Amino acid sequence: MTKTRIQLIIIVLLIIFFVVLSVFFRKNSNNISEEEYGQYENKYDKKVEVISDKNEDGTYSLNFSNNKWKYDNENDVYYQIGIVYCISPENVDYQCLSIYVPGKFLNGNDNQNGTYTCTPNLEAQVGEYNVKTAPIVIPVNTAGYSAQKSTTFYEFDGLKEYLDAGLIYVYAGCRGINEVGTKTSGTAPWGVTDLKAAIRYLRYNSDVMVGNTNKIFMFGHAEGGSQTAIVGASGNSDLYLPYLRQIGAAMTDKSGKSISDEISGAMCWSPDIISEMADAAYEWNIGQYIGVNTREIGTFTKALSNDLSIEYAKYINSLNLRDENGKILQLSESENNIYTNGTYYEYVKQVINNSLNTFIHETTFPQIIEVASQDDGNFPGGNRRKKDTSSKKTKKYDSIKEYIDAHNKNKAWIVYDENTNSANITSIQDFVNNCKKVNKDVGAYDSFGKTQIYNRLFGVNDNKAIHFNKTMSDLLNENTKEYSKLKKWSKTYPTLYSEDLFVLDMLKTNVETRLNMYSPLFYLENGNSSNVAKYWRINSGINQSNTPNVSEINMVLLLRSNRDVSSVNYTTVWEQEHSMAERNGNAISNFISWVNSCK
Repeated sequence: MTKTRIQLIIIVLLIIFFVVLSVFFRKNSNNISEEEYGQYENKYDKKVEVISDKNEDGTYSLNFSNNKWKYDNENDVYYQIGIVYCISPENVDYQCLSIYVPGKFLNGNDNQNGTYTCTPNLEAQVGEYNVKTAPIVIPVNTAGYSAQKSTTFYEFDGLKEYLDAGLIYVYAGCRGINEVGTKTSGTAPWGVTDLKAAIRYLRYNSDVMVGNTNKIFMFGHAEGGSQTAIVGASGNSDLYLPYLRQIGAAMTDKSGKSISDEISGAMCWSPDIISEMADAAYEWNIGQYIGVNTREIGTFTKALSNDLSIEYAKYINSLNLRDENGKILQLSESENNIYTNGTYYEYVKQVINNSLNTFIHETTFPQIIEVASQDDGNFPGGNRRKKDTSSKKTKKYDSIKEYIDAHNKNKAWIVYDENTNSANITSIQDFVNNCKKVNKDVGAYDSFGKTQIYNRLFGVNDNKAIHFNKTMSDLLNENTKEYSKLKKWSKTYPTLYSEDLFVLDMLKTNVETRLNMYSPLFYLENGNSSNVAKYWRINSGINQSNTPNVSEINMVLLLRSNRDVSSVNYTTVWEQEHSMAERNGNAISNFISWVNSCK
């Protein structure tokens, strides 16, 4: 046999070997996939496997079962996934919750079928808590008011810090603007309705539930922070009752007593607060200082921006806000800009100054300044494919002088006193022009083309996106004669805005009411009947351009004047954008420490 023939035979045998090997591994891989994920190719496509008992009529039982626990021996975690939290869910892919418990809190008896029957271990303590006192924490991953899909499979990644602190971690799915497979629109107010239903489910089962159902804390970033704020401000609001009944949420406990959906605390990172005055707030805080694009002089949108700024001043003056010393905060007319005189203007300016000076006092130079921005909190429990949506910019400064000089390169707007190591900004306008990258046109929340996520947030059925801002609608109709003489005007605008205000959802609720339901400010401003959370922690990047600083400032002022609120921690972080902004430390560690402090 020739050498060439021998080499050919070896090559053929090697090819056969690798083909057989690949088939073997594919077969075994498919077997693993079949076992773990059913007919789905990977775990991210898996549907929710409901473990709640189903009634003969197709509805679900609200009773929590302590004989359906699963156990992660390696990490000492008991958990349940696929618990339907309402009787008549529209889609269990979004209306289930999962619960994760430190293993020491439960005594498990193996059912020999992959599940455990558990009883509370009354002797165990984890962190500062035992099985009855442990607070329950609920994350909200809803960037862009998106749906939060229910947990489909167990993974320990990200849970350790919460469980090591002795907290009970509950991940509740909820509907939103990008959900699929539902018959009705999952937009406002359905997302918050679902979160409230999950809270009510926990309290309905308080007699058998692990943890303290009277100590529930919710936390979220961006729109997740906004929905956290909504839940925190709207506890037990009557406006939500029809929606809760529609999905069969727990309305009374097992003894017939009304169940509460209020929470103890709300942690909001960079919340994008929606309200009737959100567009006006954006123009007063940011838009009035811009002179390009839709804010170019000679356009009707610039005139509208000015009019919205005036409406904002009227709104502020009607609130009778007071600072921490009881001084009333008001706006008055000014010569150069729009209503930039008065105690309210000075207060907002001082918030910016405080943020800057805190940064100066806490920063040691030389220093690498890292400016972060992110879309979502990506809290554990959501089974998301790993995707980093954050962005970071870094620059090194050797001294405080170099840092200040860099900011004052085009105009001296930070006045620094070396002797006191303190600084002041010259005006809000200068801060905006130097620190805010304006990326929204006039109609920042309710855009003319209905292209903002907020237009979709209030869309219903065939109206996938609608106008919702009555203040803008009124200005367009009242000033048609003036606006029509300016550039970029369309005679259709007044009608388009006003018509959408009459669109009703499936429960015959108009958009104005649904907007109020999704605005924490609505409950705080008007003394509406709701139970407001006692504890609040609000952190935001002061450089963020998506939202006006004043919306969160107003919320903080209203919370601090509310007699039912025990504490409000508010931090604006200099050199941070739309992020889980913290002056120092880790966001989750700081959150857990805050929960521990809320006694």
